[in-house]
Amino acid sequence: MLPRYSELDDARPLVYIDQNVIDALRKQKLLGIIPNFHKDFRAVYSDETLKEIKRAADGGGDAKPFLQVLCELDAYHIRRVTDSNFVPQNEILIRSLSPFQLYDEYANNLNLEYLIESQTLINQKMMGGLPDMSLTEVEMHLVNAFERLHDDILKPLDDLGEDGLPQAFIDNLKKNIESNQEEQLTKFKRLVKQSIAAFQTQVDSSELSILLQFRENLNVNPLRLNNITPPNVVEQIWQEVIKNEVMANSEVTIEQFFGVTEKSPAFPEHDNAPSDHVIGVYQILNMVGYYPDKKPHDSNSFVSTSSDMMHASMGYYCSAIMSCDDRFVKKTSAAYEFLNIPTHVLHVVEENKKVAC
Repeated sequence: MLPRYSELDDARPLVYIDQNVIDALRKQKLLGIIPNFHKDFRAVYSDETLKEIKRAADGGGDAKPFLQVLCELDAYHIRRVTDSNFVPQNEILIRSLSPFQLYDEYANNLNLEYLIESQTLINQKMMGGLPDMSLTEVEMHLVNAFERLHDDILKPLDDLGEDGLPQAFIDNLKKNIESNQEEQLTKFKRLVKQSIAAFQTQVDSSELSILLQFRENLNVNPLRLNNITPPNVVEQIWQEVIKNEVMANSEVTIEQFFGVTEKSPAFPEHDNAPSDHVIGVYQILNMVGYYPDKKPHDSNSFVSTSSDMMHASMGYYCSAIMSCDDRFVKKTSAAYEFLNIPTHVLHVVEENKKVAC
């Protein structure tokens, strides 16, 4: 993992800026944040930020004002490092390039994002969304996304001959990469089929979304959950969950219930990072009804929820994360507390034209 930022040459703490803060600044709100922020802190954002800006632009908006805010904050871009098989590692790369340059780079290389978004389709079906998409279509979409990403790897090899490399060397390199791709594709197809099969076993004949089944079976009251106050929010919710006789008599642990597992089902040979655990806890908090997001079955709401989870996970690598969203702040704070993550969660509000946290 990246060393604690104070151990590097630049000791300014990293502060992750949630998209809603960027949007508020774009609308000329919270302007008290900008003038001296970079003197004491280093604002950071991620690919998830660029994704949300791209969505706004695709919906008829303008990306430039969002990117200009990042420039005014002197913000840096952070990204999790991936290995040769695109498995995220517990490290981040910090880049100081212009947000405009990084946005263009992101917008012109969307196949990795296409794969990541495809992997959320099963979760969206769980929430009762995508009624017109069959599970077979979901499976085909996932496989197609994986193939598109691997095709991107081969394209630059065609230019190597212009650099003077022997064609025999290039052909051999292509052969080795294609062989590895075939092995990875076979493994990926198997994992997709397992995920689809697991989903099918969880949907009963009532055709309720898994989310509704989940809440009905647990018989947990969201209104009661939202009256829970820190500390030990997750532990208090667990006490409500195990009032359910089935859960009380099961061998499921609090860690398992909240998705804190050492291995990922998608990459069983790799250990999950703490930032992955944040996603698991955040998602379950949302599902049980702790300050839940509204209309989770709706495609736009689901996409926003997915982005929130990614922002929360990237906050793990920072000293603080800032957000204007009360629901996000509550769930992220609870997840960090349970996982003993020292990142401060700052709720940004505007009071009498002054910024307060």
